[in-house]
Amino acid sequence: QFTTAKDTKELVLALSQLSLDLILFVGGDGTARDVSSVIVDKQLVLGVPAGVKIHSGVSAFSPEAAGKIVLDLLKGKVLSVKDADVVDLDEDAFRAGKVKTKYHGEMCVPSSINYMQVVKSGSAITLDQQEALDLVDTVINDYSYYTQQL
Repeated sequence: QFTTAKDTKELVLALSQLSLDLILFVGGDGTARDVSSVIVDKQLVLGVPAGVKIHSGVSAFSPEAAGKIVLDLLKGKVLSVKDADVVDLDEDAFRAGKVKTKYHGEMCVPSSINYMQVVKSGSAITLDQQEALDLVDTVINDYSYYTQQL
């Protein structure tokens, strides 16, 4: 049986009442949005990436990396914590051919430059500007090719 956003939110609310050291969640940016919408402030969380898109900075960069972070925590290795952005792809902009992320809040996560995902965002460049850059790149590549043939 499949779970829903409502199921995720209800479970996180229940877990938040237990004063846990860490709440792990598995999913992508949509799941991170669901968790962040109900999580108790400063509750330490860690996302295990399993979604189709990971733009938020609240997940490890792989399931194996998440495991290493948890292992470090269990061994008592001191890890600092930080607030990381929860962002998700703007689906309407994506359908229009633009990669744009939308901010949905922050969550407290282990701070590990070796194992944590960095927040991703779209470029501020417009489609017309990108097409102009592509044209310049094509001209340069064509020029290089033809000069090598001479």
